[in-house]
Amino acid sequence: MPSQDVGIQLLADGDGAEVLKLPQNLNTLEEAMQSPRPSQSQADDAKSRFWATYTREATDYDGEFLEKYQSDMDIVLIFAGLFSAVNTSFIVNMQSNLNPDPFHTTNVLLGMLLQTANSSFVPQFDQPYAPGPGPSSLVIWIQSLIYASLCASLLAALGAVLGKQWLSNFKRFGRGTIDARGRQRQMKLDGLRTWHFDSVLEFLPSLLQISLLLFGIALSANMWTMSSAISIIIITSTTLGFTFYLTIVLASLMAADCPFQTPGSITLRSLGRSVLRYYPSLQKCRRKFSDVCLSFVLYIPFKIIDTLNTFSRRLTPSVSIAQQTDAPCIRWIIESSSDPEIITTAASFVPEVEWPPELEISTPLLQLFDTFLSCFENTHHEQLMLVPPRRERAIACGKAFLHLYMERKSFLNSEESPFPVADREGDIRKLIWVHHSDHEISFICYLVFEVVLDSPTCLHQPNIPDTFLCWMSHPLLHRLNDSRYSSFWRDRALDAIERILVDPLPPKNVLANCFMASSMLLGKFTEREAILKVTKSSTTALGILLEHMMKQESREQSAIVLRLLEPLGTVLELEEYRQIAKYRRVAEWGLEVCQTFVRTAGQNQDAQDAIWNDARAVLHFTVIVAGGGPINQSNAGPAWQQGPSWLSIQQPTDCGWLIDYIMHYHNVDHTAVIDAMIALSQLPRVKFNQSRTPAMVEVIVSSLALEKPAALRDAALRAAHSCRKVISGDGYMPAHLLSGFSAALHSTFINSDSPRQHLFCLQILYSWAKSEEWSAHILGHGHHSSHLAIANTFPYHDDDLLLSEHLALYTIANLQVMRGLSDRLLDLPEASSCQMLVQKAWHSLIVRQTANLKETIEHLSAFTWARLHDGMVLGTDDLVSSIKQTLSQLRQGGSETRWISAVNDLLLYITTPQDSNT
Repeated sequence: MPSQDVGIQLLADGDGAEVLKLPQNLNTLEEAMQSPRPSQSQADDAKSRFWATYTREATDYDGEFLEKYQSDMDIVLIFAGLFSAVNTSFIVNMQSNLNPDPFHTTNVLLGMLLQTANSSFVPQFDQPYAPGPGPSSLVIWIQSLIYASLCASLLAALGAVLGKQWLSNFKRFGRGTIDARGRQRQMKLDGLRTWHFDSVLEFLPSLLQISLLLFGIALSANMWTMSSAISIIIITSTTLGFTFYLTIVLASLMAADCPFQTPGSITLRSLGRSVLRYYPSLQKCRRKFSDVCLSFVLYIPFKIIDTLNTFSRRLTPSVSIAQQTDAPCIRWIIESSSDPEIITTAASFVPEVEWPPELEISTPLLQLFDTFLSCFENTHHEQLMLVPPRRERAIACGKAFLHLYMERKSFLNSEESPFPVADREGDIRKLIWVHHSDHEISFICYLVFEVVLDSPTCLHQPNIPDTFLCWMSHPLLHRLNDSRYSSFWRDRALDAIERILVDPLPPKNVLANCFMASSMLLGKFTEREAILKVTKSSTTALGILLEHMMKQESREQSAIVLRLLEPLGTVLELEEYRQIAKYRRVAEWGLEVCQTFVRTAGQNQDAQDAIWNDARAVLHFTVIVAGGGPINQSNAGPAWQQGPSWLSIQQPTDCGWLIDYIMHYHNVDHTAVIDAMIALSQLPRVKFNQSRTPAMVEVIVSSLALEKPAALRDAALRAAHSCRKVISGDGYMPAHLLSGFSAALHSTFINSDSPRQHLFCLQILYSWAKSEEWSAHILGHGHHSSHLAIANTFPYHDDDLLLSEHLALYTIANLQVMRGLSDRLLDLPEASSCQMLVQKAWHSLIVRQTANLKETIEHLSAFTWARLHDGMVLGTDDLVSSIKQTLSQLRQGGSETRWISAVNDLLLYITTPQDSNT
């Protein structure tokens, strides 16, 4: 039997493998064979951890629950016992008031005897003999009240005894496994909630309070029958007690943080919430008579509760704002504790919390400073030296002290200070001479000296340590928003922003701080209440910053904008923030600024290099805003995933300055050339002077070389595609550039796997057909064979159906152009490929009829007619339907007559029966 226990214990500990390997007897072997699998063992471990955690949390909760109600029941029992004794003694003394007056009968009999003995001397006694009168109604009411008071106190005592028994029953969970006892405990806890156990126990003190009120009323009335003077004292005391109780109940109803909470106030608050929630619904739908009556009954309570709520909001607005944060909790911990570890824990949480201006923090500041100073010890030269084990404490308390001091100082006048500077000036000055080699400790010591003594010029290490950047983003706002310190903190703030806004980006609240700080550097005034918030909207702050960036005119602020472009570019790589820049047309602003710089560079020879560098920074920022993210020179993907242009420019744009920019950075900076070419490709309608075309083509041919970075080749192809009409319209292009561009285009085509790059190449080649000089090179450098290769590989990238259809359209158009230019019969794609190409091409015209696509209609119609005639394409119903829809759209859109005629002739050829001899 012991061996079995050991085996089970080993399995529970996760060492079941050893039990399996070393069975000592048959029982152990059976135990090992029935041992749970690893997955089951893991599930058991998770179950054990859960119930262990449940037991620990339940123990803490039940301990607090039982302690509260046990102490309440003890108080009720003691008070009920003492009060019942006092009440009983008064009942005994007043008991005689209920019996007939014994002296009444005696007086009547004596009078009758005297009248019988000597009637001549005793006046006639006409009152007959009768028993004395009973107690008056006032006496009965007094006795009823005092007995009701006694009964209420005894009922409270009985309830307290039963309550203690109920609590004892709740503590008993019996024996069994930990999960069985846990389920039993949860069942009892659910029962307490279902049967409103807490409401029953909380009613017992209310019963005692009612008993005390009844006793006071009865005692006052009884004493009034004996002595009105003494009764006034009792009535006054009772009235004062009742008024005090009513006052604290009303105070508890108006303020949730009022410490005078009673069961009555808690019940009334619950009823008040129900009235406030239920009464408006009755007002909206008063269809039944019962609803009308209930609405009438609840009208006065509703108005009373609503008035109390209004008065409460006016009475305590500032307290409610302060209590919404964790700041009061942290302040209490720092003020009440003398343990450095506890203070350090609280100090580390200080920068994460919003501190309302009305919250007094002078004592926490002093405590934090003393704790920070205690981390150093005096040397024999009366200098301070950091105690190494206390480094983390010094950093936490120093950061908390600086955070609170700089935040609160911004709300005070220059003469005021939230910290007793005069009393601690000597200790503060010692921090300058601290022996240390730690940059973080050094920064805190110098910063304490600077901000507390208002000596900003003495800080010898202005750079913020990397580990402090996120924390300092909030205090920076207070310094920049204060005219007394903003000029001294400008360079430090710019340095911090440039180091914070890097990949990976910090949390959003830190981003918001950086955006707000940047706006302040550009002269934007910010409300202090907005700075105080710990959780700020980064998108709102970025929108404000971008607006101010585009409005700067002074040289100083323009220099700040240029420094902010690179860090902001990192932020705008995220889609969430790039959308904000799009709606504010930041990319258009960037192009205008860059154009100004490029034109100024040619006029200002002295600062030419600096101006070109500024133009490069602005254009790179613009490309990030208008594109789909950063340019990775080793990966061609991102450059082709940027989607449509975000530029809102509709009119033809003179891009001569962009060509000049490309010429300047060609063979110098590939990234700058990539930016310019992408910007060129983003412009919807490009134009520039024809004199710049040969130089541009030469740069494109050079950039398309296979040894160049992939991003540069991609950008060059995009630029060539955007400028294809301008380039093909140049009739004075040198022959070597014509041949070189054709060869570079073919090399790009056959070495690329990107469907979009293939489409760009096809569209560039098709644009050459309109130029006599360029069309001569369409047949050269293997373009026809590459078109056949694409045609015979359809279906081709059907994951993007529209792109596939556009490829089919331009493949057919180029093949037809080549057949027209060639003096010999060129090969055609296979019949099945021709059928698919024609069908996709016509469908692309239905989906999207643009000017670029419409220009291919004549070649597409001619190719389709020829292939129908050759029998390589069949006039299917689907093809006829596509041609009909295309013809209808052309007529409705007012297209050129020759396009409509070409499609109409083709449709007639398909739909008209042909003679076999024709």
